[in-house]
Amino acid sequence: MLLYYRIFLFFFFASLYLVQGQTCDVKEIIAVCDMANVDGNNDGTPDGILNLYDAYFDQTGINIQHGIWFDPNFGYSLDPATGDVSLWDIFGSSENVDDYTYILFNNDCGSTPALTINLVLGPFSGSALAPVGGSGVNVQVCGTGDVCMDLSGFDLFGALQSWPSPHLNGEWIYEGNSPNFIGINGSELMVQVPYQPGPPLVDQETFTLVYVVPGIAPCAAESRTSVNISVVRQTTSGESYLTTICEKDLQNGLYDQDIDLSDDAYLEGEDQEGSWSGSPNSANQISTPYDKIVNLRAIYDNLLATNPRFGVETINFRFLVDQRSAVCSDSGSDVPFVFFEALYPFQQPQPRIICVNDATPNTFDLMGELEFSQAANGTKYDYLPGEFAKWKFVSGPKTLNYTADGKVTLTGAPLGTYQFKYTVDPRINCNGKCDSFEFESAGCPKTFTNPEYPCDPETESAIVTFTLAETLYAGEDTPNVEFCSTQTQVDLISLLRTNGTDDVYRGSEGTWTDTDGNTVPNIFTIPQVDGQKDFKFTYTTDNGLCTDNAVLDLSIYSPFDAGVGGDYEICEDGSIFNLFDLLTGPKETNGTWSGPNGYVSTSHLGEFDPTQQISGNYVYKVLDNGPCPGSEATVAVTVSPLPDAGEDFGTTVCRSDKQLNLYDLLSNGVDTDGEFVILGSSTPLPGGILDLETVTGSSVQVVYNIDRDDSCTSDAAVLTINIVDVTSPNPIAPQKFCVIEGATLADIEVGSSVNWYPSTTSGDILPMDTLLKSGSYFMAGTDNKGCESARVEVLVQILKLGEISSCKLDLQDGVSPNGDGINDDFDLGGWEKIFPNFQLTVFNRNGVKVYEGVSGTPYFKGVSTVSGKYDLPAGVYFYVFKPNDGINNPFQGTFYLSK
Repeated sequence: MLLYYRIFLFFFFASLYLVQGQTCDVKEIIAVCDMANVDGNNDGTPDGILNLYDAYFDQTGINIQHGIWFDPNFGYSLDPATGDVSLWDIFGSSENVDDYTYILFNNDCGSTPALTINLVLGPFSGSALAPVGGSGVNVQVCGTGDVCMDLSGFDLFGALQSWPSPHLNGEWIYEGNSPNFIGINGSELMVQVPYQPGPPLVDQETFTLVYVVPGIAPCAAESRTSVNISVVRQTTSGESYLTTICEKDLQNGLYDQDIDLSDDAYLEGEDQEGSWSGSPNSANQISTPYDKIVNLRAIYDNLLATNPRFGVETINFRFLVDQRSAVCSDSGSDVPFVFFEALYPFQQPQPRIICVNDATPNTFDLMGELEFSQAANGTKYDYLPGEFAKWKFVSGPKTLNYTADGKVTLTGAPLGTYQFKYTVDPRINCNGKCDSFEFESAGCPKTFTNPEYPCDPETESAIVTFTLAETLYAGEDTPNVEFCSTQTQVDLISLLRTNGTDDVYRGSEGTWTDTDGNTVPNIFTIPQVDGQKDFKFTYTTDNGLCTDNAVLDLSIYSPFDAGVGGDYEICEDGSIFNLFDLLTGPKETNGTWSGPNGYVSTSHLGEFDPTQQISGNYVYKVLDNGPCPGSEATVAVTVSPLPDAGEDFGTTVCRSDKQLNLYDLLSNGVDTDGEFVILGSSTPLPGGILDLETVTGSSVQVVYNIDRDDSCTSDAAVLTINIVDVTSPNPIAPQKFCVIEGATLADIEVGSSVNWYPSTTSGDILPMDTLLKSGSYFMAGTDNKGCESARVEVLVQILKLGEISSCKLDLQDGVSPNGDGINDDFDLGGWEKIFPNFQLTVFNRNGVKVYEGVSGTPYFKGVSTVSGKYDLPAGVYFYVFKPNDGINNPFQGTFYLSK
């Protein structure tokens, strides 16, 4: 972006053609030989900022017109707007006059450079750090910057102060002849301080280095800075090695003897000034920091006592050498011994025979067949299926499906012998992490890789054999089978429950036996018993390999007898008797009675009280005996009630009722199964209906008689009926009303009290505020007792709007919504009641609809309710009123809206 900005400025000034008032294309060389003391803001503290305008003026005494500076080398240390150059950001001193060139463009010179300055920058080799503790040594460093590298160097610029930083176009030179000096790579010093055992414990050497930066005239030819670097040797704990040990070798005594951890087989090249320690599982074999003798068999015995299934166990011994000076690091080395648990054998003790029957599981667990080795303390060396323990099908009538954990699917498997092999890889003991171990050697991470498992045997395996043998299905244990002695024979096998899939075996290899071991024939003859007898039979099948059996519990019962019932009739005032006495034939006394209306008798006698019980079927039921259902007998008892026709009484009715249901006049509790006969007649009234219009005179007597065909006596009562007649009202002339009157029944003038009806037969009295319509209405005269006369027809005609001159609507002709209560709105008066479905629409003089109202809508108040609500101006407006009653036509008019 800065490059783009500078190019833009260049072409911007190149487009200017005004070159007046100064000499253009001036070239000047300005030398700054000591940039370390340049103080751009003159605050007394050097900052390395050189202003090109000031530098040019100081050298020539000329104030040049300001503009924009351009650095053709794009050194990025120039501020193009101010002309400030950050000398301390320039990486190298001048080796040529034009190494640092700055060009000024201003308005006076346009596209021609106003001034070109070649800045000669004197060499600066930096300032050495202050000596450490007055020893003359500027920096003390460790000979190995990274203990995990054989050789590394120290960056000599670290011995110089960081601000201002030295120019980077110089060279480091070693001044000395130490044989331990190896070389300088750029600014990296590489030396090798030798190891000297014993005191003094600090192995170090001081080296003098000079940094030389070249320069050109008029500045110095070069700048030199000398530093003294003290290099301290890094201690080493030596190169250590991992040892793998097999449990079988430990058990065979190969590691019974003590070993020296400092032997080169375990650790070599270490400094002598170190200390030993052991991991927590090393059985305290390291007694002091200088003890390096250990016994691996003792460690193994201790491990076995606490964790026999150790799998893979790393026992580590650590050798630590402390640093000689604070600039270096401690160095440690691990001497690890990795114990590998042995792989122990396993086997199937004996082949398994699986009898195929309904109890055969869907799967067979191969793992359950293996017997694993066991340690003296009871620890079992079992190996679970997984990446390093796998099952494999070997042989059989059919390849069976099986899971990785040894579950074989037996469903649908053919009969026969099957073999599976279980193979265990020894890497199971270390969960597959047997070939790579990390530890520290000479203070650095180290990885031991073993491509092959180090111990024998390579694998352990065993064969699991099982045979699927046929089972002759004997059925399922079947309890609680019951038979009634009324049956003769039964097939015992047919009584056995099954699993719903297999049929019970029938053949010579199946045998029935009783509890005494006696053989029982399959076709069993049911004996006659007294009450109940129980049997237990066992059905056994045996084909020489598999046996099966099922137990059948059988009970034989004899039935109970309830006797024979019949019919019995008695009047409700009869004497108490026992229902049991009405039964005939053999009968048990262990039964109970039940009957209508909740009748229950737990006594077999069944006491019956005619004054309490009702007619119905009374059932005597004896108990079930096992599968023999209890029998029952029914006695049909009829209890005839005494008739009740009630007392003689009289009543008054209206002849206008026309028909009278005499049964409705009976008092509560009176029997209703009698007949009504007009006194002096022998013919019953059909349905008890008395036709009042056929009765002559003002009264009549009716006899209510109950006479039943039973043992009870009859009863009768006499009804005296008085009949009231009402005179009909006088006929009136047809009635005419204008529709806008909203006339009701109350507007028809009659000379007496009447009830109004919509028809001659309707029973619904019309309310007096009923709005009249064209048609017929019927009036009936009434008296003070509510009786009515015959109905008289009255014709009504409702005149339509405009049908006669007086039948028209007079609407208001003005609206003045000023709040004075007079014509504040377009009030419809009673129209809404007369025309409930009306629609009123208001238009302005341009025919634009401004209001539309229906029943329930607020009246027009001079405000538009169509397309927004707003006040309307004064003037003439038009309205259209639609009655929407199916009779009257719409009409229209005008009114004036005043404001």
